[in-house]
Amino acid sequence: MRWRVGNGRDIRIWGQRWLPVPSSFSVQSPVRVLNSDAKVCELIGNGTRNWNHKLVREVFSKEEVSVICAIPLSRMGASDKIIWGLTKDDDWAEEGSPIHKWSSNGGDFEELWRKMDKELPQVDVERMVAIMQSIWSRRNTWIFENKFCSPTSVMKRALISLMDFQQVQNEGNSGEKKKNIAKEATTWQKLEEPYVKLNFDAAVEQREKRVGIGVVMRDFIGEVLLSLSAKIMHVASPFMAECKALDRALELCKELGLYSVWFEGDALQVMERVNREEEDES
Repeated sequence: MRWRVGNGRDIRIWGQRWLPVPSSFSVQSPVRVLNSDAKVCELIGNGTRNWNHKLVREVFSKEEVSVICAIPLSRMGASDKIIWGLTKDDDWAEEGSPIHKWSSNGGDFEELWRKMDKELPQVDVERMVAIMQSIWSRRNTWIFENKFCSPTSVMKRALISLMDFQQVQNEGNSGEKKKNIAKEATTWQKLEEPYVKLNFDAAVEQREKRVGIGVVMRDFIGEVLLSLSAKIMHVASPFMAECKALDRALELCKELGLYSVWFEGDALQVMERVNREEEDES
């Protein structure tokens, strides 16, 4: 179990599990600048509902700065919530897990791979491949770039890569649905007055975790009313980048006092989650 940050008033910065970093989920940086019992809300700018980047950089290590600034904050000031969190035991030491039962005898890797591929569920194979790739990438970064990456970053990067892979797979499996969306996107569909249509999109620069977002608003006959572009730092995944683009689009409508708006984006997973009637606890 770990905390999901809302307004940050119920979570202590040190000593509680609130970072999306397996396996500790806790801050590893030593106590400094703030008191040891300080709450997460003290890291959020007054009235802005955004992280105070200057203060975060003063308090935490460079790695934790990137993690914290990538955590989305509630625009409505929702309360903090305890949710299920992935732990080391969940992955490798569950009672009855096939991996938990195997012994390591240094045998032939191809034989070991065939055994794992045969006995493990597909989801575990995908998770294992993502972790192996992340370990290999960390090794290459050290050897060829002389950069040391914290071991805790291995699992984080693996889970992000796995989420991106599964998202692409899901979009591919819904090929017909995707074709229909693409077909609709090529033809303007007239709206009823006074509705306006707002298109949003995001582009990700993975290495720097930097995102560029774009928003275009048209009236009910298709005339462009306005456009907006912005750059956002500390975004962990393409999915979160699209969420940030939608969030900025919603904020723009609020600023302009527009409520009869049709939102349109090309991220199927984002649109499906937004349109769900039940609350998403992930």
